[in-house]
Amino acid sequence: MDDKEIEKRIEYLRKLMYEQYLNDPTDPRVLETSQSLDELLNELNRRRLTIEKRSKGE
Repeated sequence: MDDKEIEKRIEYLRKLMYEQYLNDPTDPRVLETSQSLDELLNELNRRRLTIEKRSKGE
């Protein structure tokens, strides 16, 4: 999955989590979606930090 695909998936999960929360804040799927979202955000951040380090020659 490239960065653009990750960004699209992040946006989808954000919307999904918000809808799940509005329907039932105690629904365990809200937490599951949040954790999936966190994983993708962390992956995107790792990729961007790696690119940044490479461009600085580290």
